Order: sequence, then C-alpha cells, then structure tokens
Amino acid sequence: MTDTTGLDTLDAQRLELLRRRIAERGLARPSVADDGGRRPAISDGQRRMWFVQSLDPNGALLNICVSYRVSGDVDVTRLRQAVDAVALRHPVLRTTYETGSDGDPHPVVRDDLRPDWAEHDLSGLAGQARQLRLEVLAQRQFRQPFDLTKDSPLRIAAARLGAGELVLLFTAHHIAWDDGSWAPFFADLTRAYTDPDSVATGQTSVAIAAGAGNLDDDLAYWRPLITDLPEPLELPGPNGSLVPSTFRAQRAVTRLSAGTVERAAALARETGATPYMVLMAGFAAVVHRYTHSTDFLVAVPVLNRGGGTENAIGYYGNTVVMRMRPRPRQTFRELLTETRDSAVGALAHSRVDLEWLVRASNPDRRHGAERMTRVSFGLREPDGGGFTPPGIR
Repeated sequence: MTDTTGLDTLDAQRLELLRRRIAERGLARPSVADDGGRRPAISDGQRRMWFVQSLDPNGALLNICVSYRVSGDVDVTRLRQAVDAVALRHPVLRTTYETGSDGDPHPVVRDDLRPDWAEHDLSGLAGQARQLRLEVLAQRQFRQPFDLTKDSPLRIAAARLGAGELVLLFTAHHIAWDDGSWAPFFADLTRAYTDPDSVATGQTSVAIAAGAGNLDDDLAYWRPLITDLPEPLELPGPNGSLVPSTFRAQRAVTRLSAGTVERAAALARETGATPYMVLMAGFAAVVHRYTHSTDFLVAVPVLNRGGGTENAIGYYGNTVVMRMRPRPRQTFRELLTETRDSAVGALAHSRVDLEWLVRASNPDRRHGAERMTRVSFGLREPDGGGFTPPGIR
C-alpha cells in the first residue's frame, strides 16, 4: 500500500499555500471539523471495510442491522435530538471517506453531518397489515447500502406501532461499528434523552486502539503456525466446497437450553477455560464429525479495544485464524485443552492483520483468503443495557 506518511512533514507555509490554491480553484472541502491540520487516523480494519465496500458500492454486506422494540411513552422528537447529541460526541458518526490521489481512503469529520432519521406511523393499520408493513420497512432499511463518501455510517428508523409501543431499526456500517459499540451508544443515548446537556458537552476523540505488546513478537508467534497450511476444508452438501459467488446466505437458528449453557460454564471453570473456548471446542468437534478433517482453519473475529476505547463508538476489530486439530478417539476435555491453549495464544497476538497472514502463507490462487475463512466462529457479547430512560423498557 502506498506510504503517505510524508504528507505530515509538510511545513505550515506549504500547507497554507496548498489550502489557498485549493480554495481558489473551488475545490475546498465542505464543512469539516478542525483536526489541528492533521487527517483523522484510519485503522487497518477500517481500511479493510472501505475496500470491501468499494468492491460492491451497492451492496449491504457490511450493514449491521438490529431492531429494538421499546415500550413506554417515548418522545420521538426528543429521541432524535438525543441521537444527534450522540453523533456530536462521537466524531466517527460524522465521518465520511474520500479517496486521495494515492488511491487510499482518508476519513473526513464533517460538522454538519448527522445520522439519517426516518419516522413511520403504523398505528392505524390492523395487526397483520401492521406486521407486514414493519417487515417491509425493516428489509428496505437494512438492505439500503451506505455511500461512504457522503452518508453518516448510522441511520435509524422509528416505527410507531401503537400507544406506548415503538420499534427502532438501527443500521450501522461496519467501518464505524463493532460489537463493543452498542454499550457506549445506548449509554450515551439514554443520558442524552434524559439530560441533553450531559452528552453534548463532551466529545470523544477518534482513537485507534493500539493494544499492548510488540508487533514483532506477534509476527514471530504466527509465522510457524501458518506454514504448511492444511487443504481447504471440504464441507458437506452440494455447495459445501464451492468458492462463494454471492454474499447471500441462509440462516438456521437453534437455542441452547439454560442447562446446556450452565454445563458449558461449569466445564470452563473446571478446566481453566472460558465458556467461549468450550463452545469453540464443541464447534470444532461438530466440524470434525461431519467432515472427518483432523486439521482445518477457523476464522475468529476479535476486538482489539485498548485503553481509552471502552466508551468509544467505532470499529476496533480484526480477524485471526485458529488451527484446529481434533483427532479420532480424542476426549472432549483433551480437545478443549488444545482449543484453550490455541485461543489464549491467538487472542494474545491478535493485532496481526488477516492480510499479513494471507500474504505470509502465500495461499494458491485458487482459494486465496477464502481458504482461511471458509468457516468462522464468533460469540457476541450483550448489547449493554439498551435504551432505558425512566419509564421506558
């Protein structure tokens, strides 16, 4: 990728001359937040998201879509003002992305940009008609792509179903959102709705999480693990081994009983693992059962939220690859021990980008990165407390 760090070495006079020439030619940017003469930073993860979106500008693959049913006397106008206050606090919600002459994306924080907002009153419709209309609105909202050059990466639709009943449809672009963004978003939204001045007075910085540790140590950890990679996993079914030609997929839902969850937690305590590691070992056992593979890769999404990002909205994610090696006649506890040790190492060295792993492993042209991401395992944390002002649930 082109190195643009030399731009930062321009002295103040040359920068001022450049600004004047741009202004004289009518090429000055629209209202943009003052960043002290420096471009806002963009992380490697955000750059990946921008690249994927640029491959399919009309696609909604990176849309994060969530619906919330809210009960209580919600003042919709006040709620919209609270959303704007949250956007003022978190510049990433007012950021667009321009492509420079070097072809790289550059974030631009805009003072006048706010999340898109829409309101729909469905209270006059009968029950079935109201539900069908809500589903149409949700599909339209969730499938609409973001234009990263001009849109806020967050949009919200509020659908009134009846007195004291509201459905909120949230759509966020992954370039500005990860699973760790829900808790600070809802916390700030609740505060801004309850006390508007409590959020508007502060502003979080656009921070790039820099986890502790040495990158050279991380690279040294991964190098031996990505040598002599296994063949791509042969999944069962007519389409199991085909390289996907579309992003459209099916969804199957199975609920784990409370007893199963408790047994997983108890086993984690007994073996010095976590419930996440227990479930991942179970996932590896299922893959082994249906494929008979004893050596395969599992892509694992992780959050690299360092100090100072706990209350920030943004994308601080990465993808690491774990190598699973279940064996016939192996006990589940043995598989869990291996999974635990692999997970501890992978998560401790998760700052290495997936692109580096792909380049370093030199996968053949037939499979590329898909070889590493054919199967994936993730576990979502709760979305925080949600939108919970007094009298609203």
